[in-house]
Amino acid sequence: EAQRKEIAAIVSNFVTDIKTQNPEANIVSVGDFNDYQFTDALEIHEGEHMTNMINKVEDGDRYTYLFQGNSQVLDHILVSNNLAEATEIDILHINADFTDMAGRASDHDPVMVKLDLAAEDTEEPGEPEEPGNPEEPTPITPEKEYDFTNLEAKELVLNDKSVSITLDANSKIKNGFEFTGEYAEFHGDGFKNTEVIINPEKAGSIIDFKGTEMSKVIIEGKNVSQIRGAENVQKFQYKKGANEEDILFINTIEEEPEAPVNNPPALTTPFENQKVNAGESIELTLTDYFSDADGDKLTFTSTKGEIDSDTLTLKLDEGSHIVAVTATDGTESITETFSVTVEAVEAEIPQADYYSSAIGKEGDALKDSLHEIIDDHHQLSYSEVWDALKVTDEDPSNSNNVILLYSGESRSKNKNGGMVGDWNREHTWAKSHGNFGTSKGPGTDIHHLRPTDVQVNSSRGNLDFDNGGSSVKNCADCKRDGDSFEAPDEVKGDVARMLFYMAVRYEEGDRVDLELNDRVNNGSNPFHGKISVLLEWHEQDPVSEWEINRNNKIQEFQGNRNPFIDNPAWAEDIWGEAL
Repeated sequence: EAQRKEIAAIVSNFVTDIKTQNPEANIVSVGDFNDYQFTDALEIHEGEHMTNMINKVEDGDRYTYLFQGNSQVLDHILVSNNLAEATEIDILHINADFTDMAGRASDHDPVMVKLDLAAEDTEEPGEPEEPGNPEEPTPITPEKEYDFTNLEAKELVLNDKSVSITLDANSKIKNGFEFTGEYAEFHGDGFKNTEVIINPEKAGSIIDFKGTEMSKVIIEGKNVSQIRGAENVQKFQYKKGANEEDILFINTIEEEPEAPVNNPPALTTPFENQKVNAGESIELTLTDYFSDADGDKLTFTSTKGEIDSDTLTLKLDEGSHIVAVTATDGTESITETFSVTVEAVEAEIPQADYYSSAIGKEGDALKDSLHEIIDDHHQLSYSEVWDALKVTDEDPSNSNNVILLYSGESRSKNKNGGMVGDWNREHTWAKSHGNFGTSKGPGTDIHHLRPTDVQVNSSRGNLDFDNGGSSVKNCADCKRDGDSFEAPDEVKGDVARMLFYMAVRYEEGDRVDLELNDRVNNGSNPFHGKISVLLEWHEQDPVSEWEINRNNKIQEFQGNRNPFIDNPAWAEDIWGEAL
């Protein structure tokens, strides 16, 4: 998912660069977006410059694929906003409508668009007007007048055809004022600190600011033909195909004013190259590095890490990385890069005394030694598991809640049960794989029992673990298909290490002998798969502080530990040679 978002951001930034250089550039993005359909990546790719034409298709006709009655859109055509209104789209259902509802998946239906890329006809230019003496504008009398005094509102939208709006200095409109009609004139001190959006529904619209002081005006679309009295507008911004070159500016003294200038963001402090140890995070407040001379609010993107508001967090794999950070004010942008070197740290073996008899071994000998270390533990009853999970999986930010496996949701401890909205006890090693049920030992071992949303638990069922599938209810990042379940990235390693533990803890002579294999559809056999995928997940999602704390708490209840949380390298030492 992170890689899809990174790729989408690179494409979006590429489109932004093109539009910055040429706002009238024609851009089309076409493809089978498949995995993007169910993630935020498609929205990132669309950004503020592109329109997804598939959304213009009527709801009942909006599908390109069918599988067992489940219709989805997997194929998309995005066009730059300046092409959207003149683009026609159609989906030809020559596959989906002729597929057996209970049969295999259909081939994809063709998605077709008609684009008009021809330049518009232009008239021969006439004699140039004398500078400072444009044609006198035709006076317009508004049909309605609005005089707002002491108005307090979250937002204000007017769609009257022709209006005069007066806003006094005591009025406050938090999210700004939007006009969608054909003619408007503006008066009053209230617009000094109010953002104004002009988004007319019809072409040829005229806006007269009457010399009123305006902090910021956003023009959206191509329907504004003339702007009058704009000499006191501090800043214009053009979006969704709007272009200042297509608008005639005439001010109150009948001269064409200079178009307001937007200053791009600037780098105020250069980034320093970073060096950290593996497992460590870097946090950078991006407003310490970028600023905007116009006071515009900046938004940020990065080729690595995660951004929350203006904070970039980097937790990268071992090796060398180049990080590119882009700051934009919505019109202009600037990109700066720096390097991050993540160095390996020779880890000490945690709990060295506890694992002393296993140190230095590998393969079956290591597996046997770890079994002897962890097998003699206190076994809880199935009812005692409820109370134990309320301790081991407690939300560190809310002691009244537990954190649910898979979805990551924080839910009340008292919502344990079997109804929709409750959480129940998920056997990560499916209890039917070996038919141990809820018996003491494997059925009540809280090293692999986790609180989970009832419906997510039901969706997982007793499936083996593998990559692929479609999202499930209450866990968008969970995936399942007919023979496997994929955990979200944030807990892939957790799942793998719980299954590693079970395969070592329960051996011949125990209630059941559990083993890992590289298959799915293991059914009631005492096997769980797929080991190759679990090893990948183990590497992809390293041990977290949460797992370490949970391991410590479980030792207080059961008296044993999960070796693969304490010493992650042991998983490869035991199963790596088998693949």
